[in-house]
Amino acid sequence: MIILKTARLRLEILQQKHVPALVAMWTDDMNTKFMGGPRKVDDLKKSFAEDIGNMDKYELWPVCSRQSGNVVGYSGIIPKLVDGVEMIELIYLIDKNHCHNGYGFEISAALICHARNTLNLTELIAIVEPENVASVRLAKKLKFNFDRLIVRDNGMEKHLYRLKL
Repeated sequence: MIILKTARLRLEILQQKHVPALVAMWTDDMNTKFMGGPRKVDDLKKSFAEDIGNMDKYELWPVCSRQSGNVVGYSGIIPKLVDGVEMIELIYLIDKNHCHNGYGFEISAALICHARNTLNLTELIAIVEPENVASVRLAKKLKFNFDRLIVRDNGMEKHLYRLKL
């Protein structure tokens, strides 16, 4: 089942066929450098097994190429607690083998439209490590504005960007 489509991508409901590619993405050092580092295989498999078929409106889903059907990333919008306030965060992870193709922008722009037009949200946030130059650049390209520096529960400093919809 498909959440949304762009010219080159599909955001799909998680199915078992997606799990191997997603596990490979989330256990890779380069892919997860700015996302808290690699995850444990068993934890990922358990989490993905619980999420198969999940159609919640706030979720992360596999990003697949419309041409090949292969998983190229993982993206969505999820609630995030920031300084005691629940906000809705736009998240994307494009596999290192598919970076520099504009997929991050393409799927993020589509999710912004989905958030505004389907979910009737009025704001999205993006939480970005300051050293993640590509994501900072993408946030600005998507018209997110820097709001402030925040400190996450793990003590890491991040930049909070906001987008009024």
